Amino acid sequence: MRIALVTEWFYPDVGGVAAHVAGLAEALARRGHEIVVFTPSGEPLSSCFRVVRLKRLFPVPHAPPVAWDGLSGFDVVHAHHAFAPTPLASIVKADRRRIPCVVTNHTLAPAPHLVTPLLAPLSRLLSKAKAVIAVSRAAARFISRIYRGPIYVIPNGVDTRRFKPPKEPCGEPVVLFVGRLVHRKGVHVLIRAFERVQREVKEAKLVVAGRGPLRRPLEELARRLGVKAVFLGFVPHEELPSTYRRATVLAMPSLYAEAFGITALEAMASGLPVVASRCGGLAEVVVHGETGLLVRPGDVGELAEALTLLLSDLELARSMGANARRLTVARYDWDVVAGMVEGVYREVLAL
Repeated sequence: MRIALVTEWFYPDVGGVAAHVAGLAEALARRGHEIVVFTPSGEPLSSCFRVVRLKRLFPVPHAPPVAWDGLSGFDVVHAHHAFAPTPLASIVKADRRRIPCVVTNHTLAPAPHLVTPLLAPLSRLLSKAKAVIAVSRAAARFISRIYRGPIYVIPNGVDTRRFKPPKEPCGEPVVLFVGRLVHRKGVHVLIRAFERVQREVKEAKLVVAGRGPLRRPLEELARRLGVKAVFLGFVPHEELPSTYRRATVLAMPSLYAEAFGITALEAMASGLPVVASRCGGLAEVVVHGETGLLVRPGDVGELAEALTLLLSDLELARSMGANARRLTVARYDWDVVAGMVEGVYREVLAL
């Protein structure tokens, strides 16, 4: 098949959608499909698919694209993110060219019952899509409020050949956070919890990978509480696997609106247990007591207790990490996920 993947964000942009599209493009190309990524913000990442850079109507972020040269002759258009201008515009373009369109919803809203009326005008536009893929059951429930067509739950994927356990496990108790430094990611909760962790596990260290507007306030909070934290800033795409391999546990203390959490898969594929908030899609990815531990969002004490347990019992942490690796290879490897997405393409083409 000749498949167009349309996204607002692509490498070198960081984030779940950019990582998802890159992984899916490579996996579909390995399956023999011709893949072209259309994006206003990306650049070539792999030789196995092509990237077309779209021009924006205005030179500001998230302005709609003005030119769609080349969006023809495809068997399927796959728009990623149901609420960004570029993928939304591609639904209209595909409909005019009579190309079946599939949309992947990567999003949750913090208060769906309040947000839904604001999104209602998009319902008519989304109805032009032949199917919607949601990355989690939580994301499916949200999008079902404004889309009445078929919805398939297909998770994010991960490259289990790239993200893999180290030959020797990490010899020191290191908690890793990977993500944007914004309020909803809950890094402030993690730092407060880590103050308690250090009382029980003296040699414990916190490593924070990512950038965002809250970096300085978070660094100041860590200093004020005496937390041993290293802020790495932005970690390039090619350095992420080694970053995971130098950790003991991944922490995902998100407060709300976490549709899935690709970093959880990257850590699990790397043989790490994950301590995550029981919110959104995270509760579907982390199997409590088997591949990690789930805690109440925003609960400093519960997060500290879970992290202390795994840092104090490295055998338990390694056992959960091994379970996480096995689950990831079986269920979330990109070759498995791409096969499921390909199945949706074939179904819409048969309509």
